Amino acid sequence: MTIEGDWRGHYSDRGRGGLTDSEEGIQFPISASFYFKRGELFGNMLDENPTFDSAYSEIVELHRHEMSPEAERKADEFLERFPDTVLKSTLPSNSLLRGKFQSPRIEFVKEYQGWHEMYWLIDGRRQTVVREHNHRVWYEGSLSEDGTVISGTWKIKEPGILGLWKEPKSTGVFRLDRVE
Repeated sequence: MTIEGDWRGHYSDRGRGGLTDSEEGIQFPISASFYFKRGELFGNMLDENPTFDSAYSEIVELHRHEMSPEAERKADEFLERFPDTVLKSTLPSNSLLRGKFQSPRIEFVKEYQGWHEMYWLIDGRRQTVVREHNHRVWYEGSLSEDGTVISGTWKIKEPGILGLWKEPKSTGVFRLDRVE
C-alpha cells in the first residue's frame, strides 16, 4: 500500500478558534502531497485557512472547567475590564513534511515556511504572545486498510533544556482523504 500522492482533509483544534459543538474542535482545512526520496517520506502541506480570531470570552468558557478558582476569578475580572479582547493568529500557508511510513503507520513533522505570529488585541493595543519562524507540528497516525484515509493525532511540542522536549503544549486530531 502506498501513501504517495495527493490528500485533502482537516486538522481539528479544541484549544483555539472559539467554541464549537464538535468533540474534535474547530476544523481547519488542509491538503497534502507525499512522496518518497531515498526511502524517506517527504511532502508539502497547504493550510487553506491560516488565520483565525478567537474572543477571549470564548477561550475562557472553553477552558473554564480546567481553571483553578483563582484563575477563573482573574479571567472574569479581566473580561469585565476588557470584554472585547481577541486572540489573533497567523500561520504561513505552506509547510514542508518529512517523516516515515511503514504501512499502516505514518509519522511526519510539518514545518511551516515562514513566521507564525499570535497576539492579543486588548483595548485596541497589540500584545505579542508568539513570534516563531518555521513553527513545527508533529503528526502520527495510520493509513486505512483500503488506502483511502490517513487519520491520527498532531501535537505541538515545547522545547526543554538540553534539546529535550517537554510534554506537548497543544494536541488535536487530523484526517486526510486520498484525492482521486
